[in-house]
Amino acid sequence: CPNEAWGTPDIEKYYNSDMNYSAKSHYAEWSGDYLWLPSLAETGYSGLASVWNLSDAQRSNNIITWLRSGNDNNAGHAEYLNTNGNYKSDLTLQSYAVRPAFHLDLTQAATVTAIPVQMPTVGATAADRSKTYNAAEQMFALQNYDATQMSVTVSGVDPSGNTIDAAHVSFDAATEQFTAKYAGKYTAQFTLADPEETFWWDDAGGKGDGILTFEITPKQLTVSLVNNVVGDLWEWVVRDPYTATLTVSEILSGDTVGLKAICTADAGGAKQEIAATQSGTQTVATIDLSQIAVGTYKLTAALDNSVGESINYSISDGLTASNMPRPFTVRAKTADLTGVGWLHTVQDTD
Repeated sequence: CPNEAWGTPDIEKYYNSDMNYSAKSHYAEWSGDYLWLPSLAETGYSGLASVWNLSDAQRSNNIITWLRSGNDNNAGHAEYLNTNGNYKSDLTLQSYAVRPAFHLDLTQAATVTAIPVQMPTVGATAADRSKTYNAAEQMFALQNYDATQMSVTVSGVDPSGNTIDAAHVSFDAATEQFTAKYAGKYTAQFTLADPEETFWWDDAGGKGDGILTFEITPKQLTVSLVNNVVGDLWEWVVRDPYTATLTVSEILSGDTVGLKAICTADAGGAKQEIAATQSGTQTVATIDLSQIAVGTYKLTAALDNSVGESINYSISDGLTASNMPRPFTVRAKTADLTGVGWLHTVQDTD
């Protein structure tokens, strides 16, 4: 019985120990096949357990099936299994059924047969994942969350990159909602409860942690900049008694926002900062233009994120709409020679 079994099975698993030809040349050439006909040593028969330890019920079939084992008395015969799981031999020209065998990697099969788990999503649209700061707690609905299959942790960073206190962001498994109040980018990290038996059912697949993001964007404030220079020009003579007023509006009730006007010299980059004063939903910086030296400058503004709720606001759009940074020029005084008389004498040199 050549090619009866691969490897070195126990000799008693052969139906005849004299038929062990595993040491013969070319014996292993079939071992890499994906499909092959079983041998009598592999299937066994009634009274012989076989290499695969099959029962009569496992090896029996409703029709006769060929084996690859040759007969020990007749070169033109091969063995087959009959319907009760026993064996006989017949001429190889007979038309019997075949039951091929194949290798099954159970480790890989376990991965394939693991339970797929749907990765949660935040909302149905992009708008559901991005909201604007409104000074109140806001809800982000989670879809496809299953507390029996996963756990979740959530964290956030504010617009300056600082970690948002964990007390200000939460997840309620009962309502499947995240709650957050302050402007920032938030990250939800999902971990499978049983990665041995489950995997993520999404494009990436796998068993590692899944990540979702959502955000609260800073509220944009309006910005206005005016001066009392004649004609609202941005050029005047040094020491002229003019002022400029920078106003930021639409601050939400109860919030405190820090603002400063910044005047930067074109030559040398020297800066002067003027703090604003808040009143209700506005904060105003008044700039004494008479105190600025001769030169060319640019005037802009910035929020002071160390003050109150400033981190939850932005003036980037407002600065653009107000044409800031705003260039301006302070000219030197010119001498007024009107009414100046000239006194001279003539000297005779003779």
